Amino acid sequence: MKKFGFLIFFSLLFFSLRAQDMKFGLTASPHMNWFRAEKEQIDSKVRVGFKYGAIGEFYFAENYAFTVGVNHVLTGGRFETNRNHYIMFEQGELTNDEIDTVPAFNDYKLDLQYIEVPLTLKLKTNEIGYLTYYGQIGVTPGVKLKGRVDASSNHQNDDLKNTNVLKDINFVNLALTVGGGIEYSLTKDVSLLAGIYFNNGFINVIPKDGGDENVNIQNKINKDKAESPKTSDGEKISMNNVSLRLGFMF
Repeated sequence: MKKFGFLIFFSLLFFSLRAQDMKFGLTASPHMNWFRAEKEQIDSKVRVGFKYGAIGEFYFAENYAFTVGVNHVLTGGRFETNRNHYIMFEQGELTNDEIDTVPAFNDYKLDLQYIEVPLTLKLKTNEIGYLTYYGQIGVTPGVKLKGRVDASSNHQNDDLKNTNVLKDINFVNLALTVGGGIEYSLTKDVSLLAGIYFNNGFINVIPKDGGDENVNIQNKINKDKAESPKTSDGEKISMNNVSLRLGFMF
């Protein structure tokens, strides 16, 4: 229920601040999401997600606005690794036996949810007929709400199904946001919008990457001896997505 509370709070805030130099809108955005890795050991697959939320535009000049929004994001992705490279989920709802078998997994499907707050600068043209063209650039921070994983392997039969790994997911995510689109005026104050956006993730989504198998074995030995684990040459895995934003402004 917390995510709906966030949406209601920001919706009421936007309504209360509504003024001549501000516009309010509601949006829905199907998107294609994938993970980007720095190294070649991880092969990412595209997965379809969805986000919805509210947006406010604060105009400081006729065709220039600062925009802020709040979205509930349902996203995730799928990726495969080679046998000697794997992702280590140590803090989720796993038994000791499951933790011991994680290194053999090489096919992962992550279901993630975030509350994100896009912050962008919007530039738009004068109205041409009923159409206005616009572009946006900014950043989109997000806070995790949910993280679950399915993991399987070609080398064993004990798969993980819908396992909670929220504690293994980085608390925040941050992306560069670039996009543009059109608005179609229905009345003086109401318009439909459609746009294409690209989010380029900066932050490692899974900070506890297992890295090389031999290093992780040494980490496990060190933990058993109550020593600090060695740092592995882990993979940085960030998220990218392309979305189609649909909505209306008033």
